Amino acid sequence: WLSVTAYGLFTRLMYGAKTPHETARRRFERFATVTREAMKAKFPNMVFADHCAGSLAVESLCAVPDARRVVLYLHGGGYIVGSVASYRDRARVLSYRCKAEVFVPEYRLAPEHPFPAALEDALAAWAYVRAIRPDTPIAIAGDSAGGGLTLSLIAALRDAGHPLPDSAFVFSPWTDLA
Repeated sequence: WLSVTAYGLFTRLMYGAKTPHETARRRFERFATVTREAMKAKFPNMVFADHCAGSLAVESLCAVPDARRVVLYLHGGGYIVGSVASYRDRARVLSYRCKAEVFVPEYRLAPEHPFPAALEDALAAWAYVRAIRPDTPIAIAGDSAGGGLTLSLIAALRDAGHPLPDSAFVFSPWTDLA
């Protein structure tokens, strides 16, 4: 009870309803960002690559020597915070646990880019990943708001008659993947 209460107090102070989104982003990035250099120092076999799906930046990382699948990971953050850098460690754990190459798009955030901007970016990332890894099983994954975006992406693909992912999973940001 005490840890949940303390966490609730912390998040209200850091990211309360009256906190400007710029401030919330700056605070979130300060606490959550992991640089590639720091990750490579700790995990020297980690492989990073930069991709572009049109104008959308996408980072891939692979923590295993022989990836068996691809995961398109849509990060959480309530559609207003979060980035490739702040979800890099979670992507690393997904890569390791799923034996996968993980692609994380830098999707546009609200309020500057309202709906359907994030969904359009997720569709672009999906099309890009399918194009460059056509023979590899592809999963779509997301946590928190990224879970909602994952489900929206699957519905959009279905409604447009496009191929669906081989699998999908959504999870809570409180899930311990480590």
